[in-house]
Amino acid sequence: MRSSPHDTAIAHANLLPFPLLVNKVRQAAALRLATLPESHPLHKLVQNAANRYVKSHPTPLHELMYTYKIQPKTMEKLATVRKSTRWKSKLSTKIADTREQAIAEEKIREGKGWRIYTDGSGLGGMIGAAAVVYKGEEVKGSLRCRLGEDNIHTVFEGKGVGMVLGVELARRIEINQTIVVHMGVDNHAAIHATTNNQPTTSHHIWDILHKNVERLK
Repeated sequence: MRSSPHDTAIAHANLLPFPLLVNKVRQAAALRLATLPESHPLHKLVQNAANRYVKSHPTPLHELMYTYKIQPKTMEKLATVRKSTRWKSKLSTKIADTREQAIAEEKIREGKGWRIYTDGSGLGGMIGAAAVVYKGEEVKGSLRCRLGEDNIHTVFEGKGVGMVLGVELARRIEINQTIVVHMGVDNHAAIHATTNNQPTTSHHIWDILHKNVERLK
């Protein structure tokens, strides 16, 4: 292919054009620098470079942080290991096969025992969460929380925070681990996250959830 145009050869080889390739490598380097632990010698230098861009004699760190608008302090940090491999959730979960089945099971529980309902959603550019607790048909308490703007937080986080609020309600009304409490959550991903022990996005919320459940006496 010596006679082929250079751009065509790059496309057939499935390679990025050189300027884009350099940009990709620089961005990856900036992200790696932003996630360095505090024990790393460059950690403080990266933090300072991200906080303020200097116009006179900027360093490569200043250029990287400024070009890609990276703020290390706002980045989510995922733990390498969350819990022991022997860990098991104290929460038992069940997901109905169909919407109709879920409604039928909920009607059976209506007016009986303790029930907590939680939710998280976005409205008006904001993400929020809420929880309410019933004993029989009587509302015993509720909690609400506004997480912040939807360009920073997600609905998935809202679902998790809603569950944390639900457990907090259980603590406030002195529900202990010997009492069966049904918690209604309308999101499969949030339910599956209660039994997942792998490091994932927003896992710190579910870590708080499990810690609060274990504190119920």
